[in-house]
Amino acid sequence: MTQPGVVAYYGPPADAKKYFEVEKLGDVYRKLAEFSADEWRDRYLSSDEYRQYVHKPLAAAPGATATTSRPADQSGRAQTNCRKSRGSSEF
Repeated sequence: MTQPGVVAYYGPPADAKKYFEVEKLGDVYRKLAEFSADEWRDRYLSSDEYRQYVHKPLAAAPGATATTSRPADQSGRAQTNCRKSRGSSEF
């Protein structure tokens, strides 16, 4: 499995088998071990599946801005900086 919070795929299960090039959906877990979580994320962000199941629906949503090309900082720094700017001492 990839690291928590890192999306390697989002879409219908039938398409996942094609995306990961496996016969059975359960084989996806073995396939995920072949690359790092970051590599899977980057691979998905540049895929047709990402454009079809994530980018297009979000871009078509009312009031949407199509800025879904990269995920938020996964390190937690952004949240820490936000807390600092609000004067929170909770870390």
